[in-house]
Amino acid sequence: MLVRRAGVDERVHRTFPEPGMGLDQHQKTRGSTLKIVLPAILFATLATGCASTVAHQVGAQFGVEFSAQQRADRLTIECSPPSWKVPADWVDECNSIATLFLLRQLGEGRIDDFSEPPFGMAGQAVRRSWDELLAMGAGVQKLTREIRLQDE
Repeated sequence: MLVRRAGVDERVHRTFPEPGMGLDQHQKTRGSTLKIVLPAILFATLATGCASTVAHQVGAQFGVEFSAQQRADRLTIECSPPSWKVPADWVDECNSIATLFLLRQLGEGRIDDFSEPPFGMAGQAVRRSWDELLAMGAGVQKLTREIRLQDE
């Protein structure tokens, strides 16, 4: 069924037949919807499957959440505080966990090198301005960094 609202055409899919529509005609319209929806679901599932979580850890001191994901030739490390009520030192805990993880990756030959601290200047800036960020009601959801993997 096509509905016209504010100059925009929208498709409305119903699970029940419209009045006057036979059951066989209703089944045909549902079938065409499935032909469009199923490939989209399959593509979304495959696209998400391209990234794999390599590591996940919760910090002991402030409860930061560290994770690492691999996508093709990149390793993405992320770290976030459990809440906005932790002190600025949560950034140090993220850097410590990331350093240990990256040292293991370096030892396994997966990466060539990494800079210290792992979350770089962004992490340092967040740490320095943490109190001001909290006072303004703004905050960082997570620190993120991408590292190129060594060619295999």
